[in-house]
Amino acid sequence: MRLTLGGQMKLMRLQSRISQATLSERSNLSRTIISQIENDHANPSISTLQRFAQACNATLSVSFSFTSSAGDLDADHDRLEHNET
Repeated sequence: MRLTLGGQMKLMRLQSRISQATLSERSNLSRTIISQIENDHANPSISTLQRFAQACNATLSVSFSFTSSAGDLDADHDRLEHNET
């Protein structure tokens, strides 16, 4: 099972062995927003994620993976391109 973004951020903090309060002090992010991020109740900006990672002495690496319940993303892309012309 893949972790959500919030789950990954929480894991990063726990692996760094710091509390939300310490993370808040280091990153200048409120404990509220940290909790919201970790529980997937907020959609943080890239700069917020960078501050979060830096406060954990980690680097931020972002990759995107797309799946479609319909299956074939290439076919969906081709269909969209055809409709735009």
